[in-house]
This record gives sequence, structure tokens and C-alpha cells, in this order.
Amino acid sequence: MADGAARLAELEARNASLEAELALYRDAVEHLHQGVCVFDSEGRIALVNAAYAESLRLPPAAIRLGMSGADLIRLGMDAGHYPAGQTLEQIEDDIKSQFEFKPGSHPVATLVREERTYSVKHCETRHGYFVSTCEDITTEISAQNALRQSEARLTAILDAIPDCVKIFDESGRLIHINPRGLELLQAPNFESLSTPGYIAVPEEYLADCIDVHRRVIEGESVVWTYEVIGLHGRRRHVEAHAVPFRLPDGARAHMCISRDVNERQEAHEALRRSEERLRLVQEATGLADFEADADGLAHFSPNLLRQMGLPEDGPTTLAFDDWIDMVHPDDRERLSEVERGLRHSDTARCEFRIRRADNGEIRWIASSLRLERDEAGKVVRSIGAHLDITERKLVEEELRASEERLRLVQDATGLADFESNSDGLSTCSDRFFEQLGLPVSKSSLGVKGWFDHVHPEDRDRVTAEIEGAIERDEEWFNSEFRIVRADNGETRWLACSTKMERDENGRLIRTIGGHLDITERKDS
Repeated sequence: MADGAARLAELEARNASLEAELALYRDAVEHLHQGVCVFDSEGRIALVNAAYAESLRLPPAAIRLGMSGADLIRLGMDAGHYPAGQTLEQIEDDIKSQFEFKPGSHPVATLVREERTYSVKHCETRHGYFVSTCEDITTEISAQNALRQSEARLTAILDAIPDCVKIFDESGRLIHINPRGLELLQAPNFESLSTPGYIAVPEEYLADCIDVHRRVIEGESVVWTYEVIGLHGRRRHVEAHAVPFRLPDGARAHMCISRDVNERQEAHEALRRSEERLRLVQEATGLADFEADADGLAHFSPNLLRQMGLPEDGPTTLAFDDWIDMVHPDDRERLSEVERGLRHSDTARCEFRIRRADNGEIRWIASSLRLERDEAGKVVRSIGAHLDITERKLVEEELRASEERLRLVQDATGLADFESNSDGLSTCSDRFFEQLGLPVSKSSLGVKGWFDHVHPEDRDRVTAEIEGAIERDEEWFNSEFRIVRADNGETRWLACSTKMERDENGRLIRTIGGHLDITERKDS
């Protein structure tokens, strides 16, 4: 009887421990910013967090354990998320077609709910469970669209410039030439410039061309004169402005703007305007631009009018006092400080909030401004641009809130987290070093350094358990062992839970886990 009671007590204690650990895992899953839903081998929900319901735009209470995928679709149909008239079977077939299995990768699809786009990924675990995740990629898609639009605008601007514009990549390969450049080189199209044996620069200029390209890639701007040869042998002297340039993906490049010297006088003003447009493209591609005169009267582009919530068919000019009224009251003093700083500088960058004129919505703006002065130093014009960075600010705030939630979880549970690379070097939290009695000023710890603190009687067992988990290709490694604190020699019990990530060849590339001090539980 006594042995049975002891055994029962031991089982109850173990169950309590498992329940505590399961509660910790559930809490961690609930605080993930991705939506997560796990289906068992029979296709019924075994685990789901609130973010998953939010992604599907369904009430969290409506999604219950034990529901099937078909039940989720019915909830979506009731909520009006699918086209009217579609049957359950049609929707199921459509979803299955989006997740057609591809060897070596997890099926991925997109889901759109209320103007937000989510990346939906499905995978099956080695234990027969089916995991579905939803992650908001709206900002990423917007950034990709903005990049494509930026590239299209840049190409349109370059093509409209009445000068020959060539862009070379860092290796010196010609990657763009505008129509005026093709005309100068007597070329019907870009491909014709690759005609075997054709070189657009006479041999006597080749060495200088190579040197100019090297200097421009290193950041120097060069103005020089040389000759070009057309496809039909026509030679022309050109004055070239070779300037550093950044491609939309950030790669270094060399832009060359050149014109026949015989047209120098009539082209002078057009060239200045072209250089100004190029400068604005380089410094403020994709931004909403404006220009202000010495009296503070600003001329807004259509993009900036839309950004401020002003009617596009109304006035395109605005006095400074009227504009500052649209700036958030808490940010006006900051802009006054920027204005005072312009007494000693011709450029300024700042971030501030505005209140849109049409709906009162608060938006974050990043502004870039450049002043032009006359010979006496008096400001005659200012040119600048605004970029709406509200989404970036929201992401930063969400990240801060997420980090704060993680900190609260760690403070509440005593969990010490770490992350290890394939070389065994771990990046550890401050609490991890506190557990070991090590200075928190450290940030990383090697495998040997960690094993030095494992109790001598537990090292062989822990080593065998780790090696066994790796050999069996297990996804999780869980163990309990003792450590000896470095500062006072105290022996403490830790519970370890570690996720092991592998590459497509099964090689271990990273581990992420946490240690929880369970000494009090062990002592009881």
C-alpha cells in the first residue's frame, strides 16, 4: 500500500509538472505574432492561438478544439469571406489546389482578409500532425509593389531625359541606355549594342573609361570629354557627367549622362534640370515632392496632396502657416528646432506626424529638405519630399510590444532562453548567465563552457541524451539535469527544452531553447 501511494504521488507530481510545462508552451504559442493551428491525424484542431482566428477574421471563441477544417470553412462562409454561391466542396478544392505539394518545400498560399494579406504555410510533422500558420505580409507586399513602381518611375524618367543616359553595374556591364543614347550610338535597340566586334569607345579612350568607372564606383563624380563611335562608324565628341548611382536593390552603379558638345549652349539648362531630376530620384525615389519659394509658399505634387488628405483638384500651393497647422501639435516644436538648424545647414531630415485634412487620421512622415541660396546666402528656394512611414512605425511599435511581452513572460516564469549555431556557440539571455552564476555582461557561451557548469554526475547522461536526439533526427530535446553555479557552488536543477532545426539535408544548423530552474520542485 505504501509503495502504491508513493507511486501515485510520484505520478501526480509528474502530471503536475507536465501540465505546467504544457501551460508554458501554450502561453508561448498564444503570444506568437503568427497565427498557428495544429490539426491531429484525424484532421481535427488540437491547438490554435488567437492570432490564427484574427488572421481568418473569425471570433476566437468560435474556433474550438476538435473542429475540422470543413468547420473552419463553414465559419468563413457564414462570415462572408468566400464568394457567394460557392459550395463547401468547391472551396475545399480551391484551398487544396493552392497547397499542391512540392518536394523539398512546404506548401505556401496567400490569404486576403479586410485589405490585409497573409502568408499561409502548411506542413506535416513526423508524428502525423498537420500545422497551419498565418503571417501578415501586407507590409512586405507593399514594399515589393513600391519597389516595382519605383523601378518603373525611374525607367520612365530616364527614358524621358533628352540626354544620353547610360547605367553600368559595378562590373562595368551596360545595363540600361535610354532612347536618346540609342540614337547617339546609331543603335535600333539595346541588343544591337552586343554586336560582335562593336566597341562604342575608340581604343585611345578605353583606359580612361576604365579609370573613370573605377573612380565613380568608389564614390567620385567625374566630368570629362571623350568620343563615342556609332554602330555605323559615326564619331561624336561628348561631354559626360559620370556619377555614383544606387540601383533600386541598393547595388552600386555608375550613371553616365552625356551630350554632343556642339549642343552645349542650348542643352545647358536642360542638362541642369536633368541632373536635378536625377538627384531627386536618387535621394527621394518614391517620395511625395514639393518646392517652396523664399516667402514660404509651397507648391505640392499630386502625391503630396493625396498624402496630406488635400483635394487633388484644388489649389496646389499652401502657405507655411496653413501647412504647420496640419502637423501634430506635439511635433511642431521639433520642426521649429529643425528650422533653426537650417540657419547653419542647407539640408535637413526629420520624422513627424500629420493629421490628414480629409479624415483627421494621424500619419507618420519622413521628410527630406534641401535649400538653395543666392550669392549673398539668402534662401531663394527649397526642394524636398515626404515619405509616409506609418506602417514602419506601427511595425516598430508592435516589435517593442512583442519584446515587452517576452520580457514579462521571462520575469514571470524565470525562463532563460538561448540560441546556438551549428558550431555550438550559443547566444544567451542575461537570465541564462544569472542561472549559471556567470556575469551578465557576457553574451555568448560555447558548448564546453556550458558543460563545465553541468553537475559532473549528470554530464555523461546529458551528453548521451543530446547525441541520441541528434542521431534520431528528433525535433525537440528535453531533459532535466543539475548545474553547479559558478559564483557560489550551489547545485540547482534545470529543465531544458530545445528545438533543433536542420537544413534540407538533415544537418543540424540551429537550436533554440530555454532553461527553467526546477530546484524547488525537485526538493519537494
